[in-house]
Amino acid sequence: AARHGKLLGVNEPFLYRVCDTVIHENREAYPDLLEKQSYITRVIKTEEDSFARTIDGGMRILAELMEEMKAKNETVLPGADAFRLYDTYGFPLDLTEDILADAGMAADTEGFGALMDEQRERARAARGDMSEAWAGIDLGLDNTPTMFLGYDTLEAGGKVLAMVAENELSMTLRAGESGFVILDRTPFYAEMGGQSADHGVLKLGNAEFAVSDVQKNKGGKYLHHGKMISGELLLGQEVSASVDASRRAAIMRAHSATHLLHAAL
Repeated sequence: AARHGKLLGVNEPFLYRVCDTVIHENREAYPDLLEKQSYITRVIKTEEDSFARTIDGGMRILAELMEEMKAKNETVLPGADAFRLYDTYGFPLDLTEDILADAGMAADTEGFGALMDEQRERARAARGDMSEAWAGIDLGLDNTPTMFLGYDTLEAGGKVLAMVAENELSMTLRAGESGFVILDRTPFYAEMGGQSADHGVLKLGNAEFAVSDVQKNKGGKYLHHGKMISGELLLGQEVSASVDASRRAAIMRAHSATHLLHAAL
């Protein structure tokens, strides 16, 4: 719906404006919607803003790929290119297919699927490695779960409560080292219920930790797995945690309010 709005010349968020009507029409069947009305509206507008950036960036790249295809008299976008659009730029496959179809082209969905399977295998292996890294390690923390802020914001400050590198608790993580970081609060969504984890960065000055996976342990602590790109992090520091908004928008599954919106449209 957002894309077709753009095609009609609507270059600003508009779906969130339908919320009041949708919630009013469904207030008896879903009374909780009234209590969450302002939150639902805010989340949908945030997703629209993020998706608009995803569309703009992906469209430019896809347009270049389509020009190359035309020059070579080709009509099928290689699976590797479709996957790169999705994995690197957060551009959904179904959107790629729609745009290609409008130009009489198609995407190699089998090739895309094979690359997705490979990525899942790599993710499973990484999760296994991470599980081994913290299994049996006493993190020395209380039972307070990590405070999750990701439904309200994609950026937040958090205190470094613990770090693990080389299968051991560490007081610091330096450039080039891989490990995981536990914060007292985070906007990062941990993998659960079939939804992939957020990616993004933890920053403090010139220190940057690239987050490539997030898991939640049995105690409710969020384990941010990744690699130090520059500088170093120290135990107890306050860092800025920023989620990759384009990736979040691409992988989020429609929640109940979004289902209602599309049904109304």
